[in-house]
Amino acid sequence: MTLHHWFVRAVVVWVMIVPLAIINASIRELLLAPSFGSGMALPVSGAMLSGLVLLVAWVAVPYLKPANHWEGWRVGLVWLGLTLAFEVLLGRLGAGMSWSAVLATLDPRSGNLFVLVLVTTLVAPWLMAKCRNLL
Repeated sequence: MTLHHWFVRAVVVWVMIVPLAIINASIRELLLAPSFGSGMALPVSGAMLSGLVLLVAWVAVPYLKPANHWEGWRVGLVWLGLTLAFEVLLGRLGAGMSWSAVLATLDPRSGNLFVLVLVTTLVAPWLMAKCRNLL
């Protein structure tokens, strides 16, 4: 597959993850936080989003067609870059957060498991291709 084709496929699948992440955040803010408090809602939400990313990767790897280990990792790197760019743009421009507030989302000591989401996003395409015996 040419560079252009695999990159477009990686972006198309990542775009499908975005609405799931938004729904996950809505569930966290509307249901989990009021019921259990943000101390519990943040880690549960991070675990849920990580699971959703793995599920999307499981479904999408036949479409992504990674031919080898490197191509699985390459898709994960694209997803990671897009996720970081999205979060920074959303935080800084969309929500008007300071840089320190944006960076605080990366601190798991606050209960936020966004770092887990980032690691999952990176490894999911390779891992799910491996689990499906496509690599």
